[in-house]
Formats: sequence, C-alpha cells, structure tokens
Amino acid sequence: MRYLILAVLAVFSFPALAQDEGHTIRIIQEDGSVDVIDLRQSAPAPEPVVDAPVETPKVEKGTVPVKKAKKASSKKSAPEKVAAVPLPPPLPVQRKVAPLATEEGAENAPAQRPEIRRAQAISVALDYAPPSSDVEVYRSEYKGQSVFVVMFKVEDGYHEVLVDAYNGKVLDSRKSDIMRAQPKPGHLPGSLQ
Repeated sequence: MRYLILAVLAVFSFPALAQDEGHTIRIIQEDGSVDVIDLRQSAPAPEPVVDAPVETPKVEKGTVPVKKAKKASSKKSAPEKVAAVPLPPPLPVQRKVAPLATEEGAENAPAQRPEIRRAQAISVALDYAPPSSDVEVYRSEYKGQSVFVVMFKVEDGYHEVLVDAYNGKVLDSRKSDIMRAQPKPGHLPGSLQ
C-alpha cells in the first residue's frame, strides 16, 4: 500500500517538476488558446526621470522705484467723547476664610475637619436600622455636635439614626416620634380606647 501511494504521488508531481519552476505564466483564453509569458525575459528598464532645471525669470535691477515711508501727520486729532459705560453692581461681601497653617495666627484659627458625605452616613446607619421601605437624610445639631439624621421608614413610624458628621460614629439610634401618624378624625387615640 505504501508503494502505491508513493507511485501516485510521483505520477501527479511529475508535471509540476517538468515545468520551468515558475518562470512562465500560462493564460488560457475563453476560446481555448493558451498564451505563455516567459518571466525570464527582462523587460526594458524604465528610464529614470531627470528633473530639468527650472528657468526663473530674471528681474532687471533699477527699473522699480523704491517707495519712501510717509511721515506721520503732526496734527493731533481732537479726542472723541466716549459715553460712560455702566459699571456692574458691587460683589457681595465674601466671608473670611480661616488662615492656613503656614500663616500667622494659625494656632488661633478654628480647626477645619473634613466631613463625611451623605452616602457614607447612610452606609454607617444601615448597620443600626431595622428593615425599612424608605430613607431620608438631613443635617441637624445634637448636643452641640453637627450630625446627619438618617430616618428609616418602618411599618409603625420612623426609626432615626444620628451619625456624627465628622468622624462617622453613631451617636444615637431610636424610634422617632417626629413623623408619627396622627389619629384620623372620628377615631379615638389608643390611650382613650
């Protein structure tokens, strides 16, 4: 079987070996005629393009008179009167910024601490809140400290968590009476039933 495969390969490869090793191109036309182009014949070398010198027009000297600069007129023109432009209103007084640490009096300046953001206050308060359906955040004061009040709406009212605005610590977590639902007209409050 091996010899048979080798014989078939030799028979089919013989026409390829008999050709000119790729130095010709055969073109078969529609009518069946065959054109053979030999690539070994050198085509005529293209002639190099030589740039011809460009002739520049010659300028005759002395035919063009040289223009002299004119003197500026010594007469002064009368100044025109300009209408007054209305000025914008004065800017509001800006509040004074606390001095930087490098300036004088920095030891007397109030310390400016970075505040946390609302989103950070909510994420801190989520650890202390019961399951809720809504969240509200606002700024307030609690025992002289600036805080974020994060209110969670729960089934029976609101639960509020007070988060310090500077260090993010929870100061208080409690049930809120601020937004408790009022009794409907015609119904007695729970204490009178």
